[in-house]
Order: sequence, then C-alpha cells, then structure tokens
Amino acid sequence: MHQRLYPDEPELVQVAYAPGCPHPLTADAEDAFRFKRLQRVADNDAEYVTAPDMLSELREDEKALVLRMRAVHDLCDDTGDVATASLLENWIDQTQRRIWFLFEATRA
Repeated sequence: MHQRLYPDEPELVQVAYAPGCPHPLTADAEDAFRFKRLQRVADNDAEYVTAPDMLSELREDEKALVLRMRAVHDLCDDTGDVATASLLENWIDQTQRRIWFLFEATRA
C-alpha cells in the first residue's frame, strides 16, 4: 500500500479557494497577475532540469513552505485560533514527511 504525498488536498483546496478567490482553472488575465503577485515559490524556466535537480528544488520549496506555515501557526497561537493551528500542525507534519521522502530520493 502506498501513501499519497498530498492526502488532505481537498481540505487544502477548500482553504485556498475560499469565497471571493478565483479558481486557477477559471481565472482571467487579471486573476493571473494577482496569483503571480501572491506567488511564494519561484518559477523554474530552465530549458531542461535533471530529475535529481528537480527533486532537490522541490525539497527546498517544501522546506520554505514549512517555515511559512510555522510562522502562521505562531500567529494562530498568539490570537488563540486553535482550529487553524490544528490544521497547520497536520499540514506541517505532512510537509516534513515529503521533505524526508525527497531527501531520501535524491541521496546517491
């Protein structure tokens, strides 16, 4: 049996696409510029990327994501938002597992 890398994706999608937030598949050009401004993961526009480099880049992106989620978790703790902090704890754990998996996948 295998484990999905993003097991709670529907839950995450519900949070990311809250009312008033356009869905990327139905977004217009103005929405695309707004998404680009909010983007936290840099695009890689290289002509060719090797698989090990791609996995390493993804691992670094995941590490940055954990740092941002921990900062938001601290904010939740400061404001007493236990529900969001609990969701973040699960997502942080899942992201740390992905980081470990990506690290192991790139070891020579």
